[in-house]
Amino acid sequence: IVAAGNDDIDAAEFTPANAPDAITVAAHGNTGPGRATPRKASYSNFGDKVDIAAPGGEQGEDIDGDGQGDGVLSTVDEFVTFYQGTSMASPHVAGIAMLLKSLDPQMNQEEARQLLTSTASADLDCPEGCGAGRVSAARAVHAVGGDLDGPFVIASPSFIRVGRGQTETPVIFKNIGAAATLGELDVGGANRSDFKLD
Repeated sequence: IVAAGNDDIDAAEFTPANAPDAITVAAHGNTGPGRATPRKASYSNFGDKVDIAAPGGEQGEDIDGDGQGDGVLSTVDEFVTFYQGTSMASPHVAGIAMLLKSLDPQMNQEEARQLLTSTASADLDCPEGCGAGRVSAARAVHAVGGDLDGPFVIASPSFIRVGRGQTETPVIFKNIGAAATLGELDVGGANRSDFKLD
């Protein structure tokens, strides 16, 4: 699993991105107010050699509105800092691939590629070509058992803590499976009777 490269050109020109058996990963930026669909990171290589895209950061933007550039938190020596690059994107895919391998120890490289690409999310703005789209850990894990036809609900974020004085917080529930299902929401804390769902 290799990085596509950071020169905003065809990944076919770069090694190891153009290695025949590599799973080649492009980078995409963030989503947030005003941008529901992420787009290819400005620096990311692209093209037919790319299999899939993953979060690589885009430090020249602040799409999520947190007052910082949208980098990927990375370890550097004994520090952590924000970086951008296809070298930030490819570890996302490598981690998901190893998770899939832990669920199916007999999985080989080509089977991992097929599972990662067939479960990718197509909602990515990348007219230059970013393979199958954005990697989806949840869909890939759900597909290992071969049950993409069943319901599979994910929450983002999966856990929240509402602070003092905070009156609202968004949580998105999404059924990424192919069947409808019912859900249940549990709210804890002393003031849970004040909770309201919009």
